[in-house]
Amino acid sequence: MQKIEAQKYAGCPCNKISDQYIPPCCFSNNAFGKDTTTAQVESPAWYANKETRKWDMPPFTVSLWPYEEMYYEDDKNENGTFNYETRIKNVKAFMSEVKENTSLIFYYSNYSNPLSGEDDKNMS
Repeated sequence: MQKIEAQKYAGCPCNKISDQYIPPCCFSNNAFGKDTTTAQVESPAWYANKETRKWDMPPFTVSLWPYEEMYYEDDKNENGTFNYETRIKNVKAFMSEVKENTSLIFYYSNYSNPLSGEDDKNMS
């Protein structure tokens, strides 16, 4: 969706517009929301089964993904692509530590975040 089209939804609650538009931040936009929203993801370009998945995001919920666990240099194939089997093993190991109704996720804002507005505020 182009920026101009997305601007018409600015300020609208995500749960009220999900039949028309699901924003890219749908994996985390309900962290502090009190209503159920909709999340959606498209299959990656390399995935043979092109599909779109949608699911409900309950109130006060975010999707969790171990981004850094997906890109170890040791997990690459000889042709430079990442090995799917190794990556899924890494994901399962990471997720095995997360316990429903027990684990907590902490958010912090630092360098290059939507709240600072200034990328030069790197405090690390």
